[in-house]
Amino acid sequence: MALNCKKKEPLLIINLIIMSIEKKLAFLDYKSNVYQVRMYSIFLFGYLSSDEEILIFMRDEVSKDDNCRVQKVLAKAFDEFCKKIGYENALLIIDECLQNSNPNTRRSVTKGLRIWTSRPYFKENPNEAIERIINLKEDESEYVRNSQS
Repeated sequence: MALNCKKKEPLLIINLIIMSIEKKLAFLDYKSNVYQVRMYSIFLFGYLSSDEEILIFMRDEVSKDDNCRVQKVLAKAFDEFCKKIGYENALLIIDECLQNSNPNTRRSVTKGLRIWTSRPYFKENPNEAIERIINLKEDESEYVRNSQS
């Protein structure tokens, strides 16, 4: 058993190094003036979103990006985060984002998860999805309200 652990240690270290490099690259790429490069960085953020710093950055900074294509990738990145930790474990964060003052944050949460019925957790617990979506029907932002249709 000890031999097996020793074999895994170098792989763990290598994975941590790779994740650190990917994180640095994603943050650098997000500074680009080219929206396609920013989209790529957000795609990486989605896969690295178990890192709380990245999740906060997506919620607070990426959501301010004025490019609609970037916002679509943000929705996918948030969905990737939910997939990684499990939708039932993401409910508190979903709820927090749904209360965010930035309409892009609220929209990205629901846009990425709009097809909740295809998610096993929400198939088994449809009221969890309905409860969250229904409140957005009266959202102050038309942008958010229209994302529900």
